[in-house]
Amino acid sequence: MKASSDIFELLKFDAPDEMKLTRRDTDIEIDGSNVAHALDSLGRRALVVPLQAGDREVFDTESQGVSLETFGIRRGETTHRILIVRCLDPRLDSEFGLLVDDVIRNLQKSQIHPGQTCLEILHRWRTLFATLDGSALSIESQIGLIAELHLFEAIARLDRDAVFACWRGPDRSRHDFVSRECAIEVKATTKRDQLVVSVHGALQLEAPESVPLYLYIEQLELAPFGDSVTSLVNRILGLGIEPQHFLRALAKVGFHPQDSSLYAGFTYVTLRRKLCLVDAKFPRIVRAVFTSPEMIDRLPRIEYSVDVGPISGAAEDSSALTVASEMLAKR
Repeated sequence: MKASSDIFELLKFDAPDEMKLTRRDTDIEIDGSNVAHALDSLGRRALVVPLQAGDREVFDTESQGVSLETFGIRRGETTHRILIVRCLDPRLDSEFGLLVDDVIRNLQKSQIHPGQTCLEILHRWRTLFATLDGSALSIESQIGLIAELHLFEAIARLDRDAVFACWRGPDRSRHDFVSRECAIEVKATTKRDQLVVSVHGALQLEAPESVPLYLYIEQLELAPFGDSVTSLVNRILGLGIEPQHFLRALAKVGFHPQDSSLYAGFTYVTLRRKLCLVDAKFPRIVRAVFTSPEMIDRLPRIEYSVDVGPISGAAEDSSALTVASEMLAKR
């Protein structure tokens, strides 16, 4: 099943229905109608959820950037009710896609009282939406930090001193980890059907002169009993590392202990890990692809995606984390 964010992108090319909603049905059926991804007439993302005959109407307009509204649709002599979960702020599109994924997973398990299910899930996400215009980490930032902390934890278990020497991510260096053996850039994705990662700039996948560059990727999925940023921070602190050094570094990436409860409910399991050598065969945009090196200065913003799934990896799954951490722990 595709991620909701990908389906919303495809909907831009479809025609709207009689409610001025461009929609694509999921395989979840409630009382003869399907739950559907949709775009409204203003291009805002939405999820259409049929309500059952005995369900009460659901309304919620108090959450930052997201609303729940019940509508009646007349078909012949019968009026059907639907609940529309709508994203009102395009800056929250990425987070809204993950919220919709959460709703769909729960509706796949049970179609009883779908309106109440949507309301409960929105309440769980409400605090995050309310703080995204402040200092809190976005969902995308949390996902990236989880993958980075997985590697940090693995190194710390091998050498608690080496981990601080090689962790460069908080300082906004070109690569997240650098040692005498290698440099490693960490990426995370929640896409289900492809191992696709985003690359920012022409230098991010350009190897240092002295050591090889590797790309460490984690494919994550929102699920109960997985790792959150909060649980990882607590677990790493339990390893006996120097806490002030660790927390100062985390503050540089936007994590503050007072926000721990905010992130605790957003837990992810790792579906797949991969470690790839970024060499001449690896698809990337670097200075060498330009006829003149100074041309890169005229392109201040370069962003692209790479599907690393088909690329031959140096290590896969659990061994990817082991190999990466062992290379970085060498001094």
